[in-house]
Amino acid sequence: MLARSLTPTLMLAWLTLSACQPSAAPKTTSTQVSPTPRPQDSAPASPPVVRLDRNDSDDWLFIEKVRPVTPDGWAKGTFNKKRNRITVETHGALGFAIDIERIPIDWERLVVIRIDGKNSELRKRNYSRYHFQRDEYGRWIVAE
Repeated sequence: MLARSLTPTLMLAWLTLSACQPSAAPKTTSTQVSPTPRPQDSAPASPPVVRLDRNDSDDWLFIEKVRPVTPDGWAKGTFNKKRNRITVETHGALGFAIDIERIPIDWERLVVIRIDGKNSELRKRNYSRYHFQRDEYGRWIVAE
């Protein structure tokens, strides 16, 4: 009906324009589907370290237990070799571990550990991983 109402010049222009337009091809989209995790892939070898930023505790600080009301609890830490001091900050954590074999601690000097703003002396023990947990008073203690 549109073609009958057009003059021959307009008809030629209309046909030319309609021929220049791309065909209406169906749009395709791709969706990446993650493979289903296998049971052995989903269980980490050791508890992951949850950090707010990248620091040197990647290999030696491990979260072991968090408060049920704060499942996104975290811990981050640093080691100052010059001061021989370990600093750990936590949020929502009830337990964490430090692998002391991965830190260049000088046991001949005083070793200070600062957890959530409180300093203590760290003494050498006969095991490589120190497990810290909160006691009933909210203090951090080394679990024996």
